[in-house]
Amino acid sequence: MIAKSKTGSWSLIVAGGKNGARSWHNTVWSLDLLPYFKTGLKVTKEDGTTAALTSEWQTMAPMQSARSNFALLALRNYIYAYGGISGAGEGERAHFPVLSEVLIERYLIAGNSWETVQVNTAPKLAAFSWC
Repeated sequence: MIAKSKTGSWSLIVAGGKNGARSWHNTVWSLDLLPYFKTGLKVTKEDGTTAALTSEWQTMAPMQSARSNFALLALRNYIYAYGGISGAGEGERAHFPVLSEVLIERYLIAGNSWETVQVNTAPKLAAFSWC
């Protein structure tokens, strides 16, 4: 997903996901896209030399709920995570995914923090909540 960062430039946001049969993630990463939109920008180093402006992946605060197959949406100064799956059932249902523990959470871009959002009328959707 693409959203404006604290600095006002556009960033690519990558969140959550799954690797392996029972390993969901709550990690969130961002990549400042300014060097890719405006090529040729220079930055002055401490020693006075200049170099091309580059961007590296930055770790953001993790989501409260590890999840995959969820919707991620930027709106105003927030990023919302909605729905998704976050674990497997027990016993005979061990291979069936279950809903994320936290249905909706939002990330405050300026504060680098997540909070739970309660929307009583929101349907409890699992994978591929919004298309």
